[in-house]
Amino acid sequence: MTLRLIPISVVVGLITAPLAAQGGINPNYGWQMQQQQFQAQQMFQMQRQMQQRSMMINQMQRQMQMQNMQMRMQSQTQTTAAFLRQASLNGTARKESDAIPPVLPKPTREAWKSSLGVVDKFPCFDGSRLIRIGPDSLCLQSLDLTTGKVIWECPFVGKPELDPMLMGDLVVYVNGSYLLTAVDATTGKERFSIQLESLKSFLLSAKKNLPKVLFPVQNENTLLITIFGKGKGGATGIVYAIDILSGQKRWEAKIPEGADLSPVVQEGRVIVGGAGRVIALDLQTGKQLWEVLTGANVQLCDGPLLGKQLHVVAEGYLLAIDVEKGREEWRTPLTAGTPPLGDGNRILYTEKRGVFRKSEWIVAHEKETGSKVWEFEVGSTKMPWIQDGKVYCNAYENLICLDLQTGKTLWKRALDVEPCLPISLAGETAYIATENEGKQHLYAVKLADGAVVWDYTFTGKCSSGLLLPMADGLLCPGEEGALIALK
Repeated sequence: MTLRLIPISVVVGLITAPLAAQGGINPNYGWQMQQQQFQAQQMFQMQRQMQQRSMMINQMQRQMQMQNMQMRMQSQTQTTAAFLRQASLNGTARKESDAIPPVLPKPTREAWKSSLGVVDKFPCFDGSRLIRIGPDSLCLQSLDLTTGKVIWECPFVGKPELDPMLMGDLVVYVNGSYLLTAVDATTGKERFSIQLESLKSFLLSAKKNLPKVLFPVQNENTLLITIFGKGKGGATGIVYAIDILSGQKRWEAKIPEGADLSPVVQEGRVIVGGAGRVIALDLQTGKQLWEVLTGANVQLCDGPLLGKQLHVVAEGYLLAIDVEKGREEWRTPLTAGTPPLGDGNRILYTEKRGVFRKSEWIVAHEKETGSKVWEFEVGSTKMPWIQDGKVYCNAYENLICLDLQTGKTLWKRALDVEPCLPISLAGETAYIATENEGKQHLYAVKLADGAVVWDYTFTGKCSSGLLLPMADGLLCPGEEGALIALK
């Protein structure tokens, strides 16, 4: 598969494992003297290609990480809303501060500002708890959303290979030595740590740019996490099932020749994959149930699970796999710029077209057959999002809402300039950030009709990341890794 920006995501990762690169440096230097110069030129070109691929992979991982965080935020918002509805029916009291309102009030001030310490390490956030990597990556910190002050702090064990992630009431991370650590999200006290197999790193190979730890997933009291590295026999992938109550390993299973796909759980199955294979394991035992060979010679990329159909990107194709029968249903050519998203009977992604002047398109496929059902040119866009049968994204400086089934434009809202951050959705509102002439503009736009509820301007610039809606305001990524609370 030709390497392309298939997300993230990071992420979001993200949102949501990353695309991989192919190739490596030929170690044979025993050529004749007249060929040495030619070989050196070849090696230089390959190294440049690997560096470019590394940059793209890092960008994809980051995008997938953000995408993963956004989907978790949306899920958290929907879960909280459902809880409040049920509590209302039962007459159960609940604090208003526990839920994000349909529309946040317009900010009036900068409530607090805090440095994230490490610019490229964005905090993990679930709507009520904010966990970050502290200064110099030496500690993990929880911040009070009201004041920005540190609630608790605990030391890091080594350099993180998997950035901290909120998994229920745990904060989970894995360091470079494959030590998995779980910390109580409320107190900061360590719950447990497990030493996973210490795989070696790859040298002089594009594989060295691939993540050593893929995005984990939690299924009830089981944490499923996959690692990748160089084992005794070469590239090795291992998936672990960890009991989060006891902190004990339930089982582990090898993924031959590598691990590309983050674990996906579906009706007692754990779907993983690597090196062109998609594999189903029994959730209780880790025993292999089936294997599908995609024919890809390079790493796979995650796609959505829609019902009993898992979608995977494999060497220029989008594949649909029946996870009950363990067989490929269809495949269609794919040239994507973001990781495929899905909802109901639609699969969605963006792709770049054109030679001299590239333009981005949103493309939608039908779930059952893989047939393309519509496409829409957006020119330049951040990550699109799907919610309630609609697609929200920007087309240059315009915020647009498309019907997921038909691609028809439902509404369009002009902004001052193109958004500088991905759109954040919470409640009944989209929150957008733009930068213009040294000023930051924030917009709150109704998802129903695109009407602007409010706009707010303050001095400053955004770094990479996401707008994070809280119950009483917004967290905005500022310059040099700062996090700004606007209320």
